[in-house]
Amino acid sequence: MASDLAVAGDNVTLFHVMDRLMERQLVPEDSILLKQVLENSGVSVLLNQTISSLSKPQEKVAVITDITQEFDAVIVACGFQPHTELAVQAGRTVGRGIKVNDTLQTDDESIYALGDVAELPNGKLYAFILPIRSQAIWLANHFVTEQEFQRWSPPVFTTKAKVHGFEATQPYQV
Repeated sequence: MASDLAVAGDNVTLFHVMDRLMERQLVPEDSILLKQVLENSGVSVLLNQTISSLSKPQEKVAVITDITQEFDAVIVACGFQPHTELAVQAGRTVGRGIKVNDTLQTDDESIYALGDVAELPNGKLYAFILPIRSQAIWLANHFVTEQEFQRWSPPVFTTKAKVHGFEATQPYQV
């Protein structure tokens, strides 16, 4: 969105909480390249930013980090973080998501997890429709046939940053 707005002629400032952009999807070199492409299109990229609050004292919207900056408008895109609270209360093992094995089973043999909350043994979470749908179909078949299945494996798919002038040099991580 930042890229689209900048290409349309708007002044854009991007606040990102981490030390590099798209840290879950891109290798560090591609994160650097993405930042350069955005900055070359006019986007001001601010890394390692924790926004403590937003306010609108007058006509402008104030974004408060260690300093306060004012803007005409603010768009908030928070990404995703799996909600694992219920799993924790149930005593399940949690890392970035709910830990599952290659058959999407948690450490309780009667509890399964799938989608962007399920953390596979390789540490990956799949927050994309194609693999989540694949997990759901695979798991439904597993329950219906009641037989041992091969492990679930993600379908072949690619993600893509939709930023004008940016093409990753390495495959996206998922």
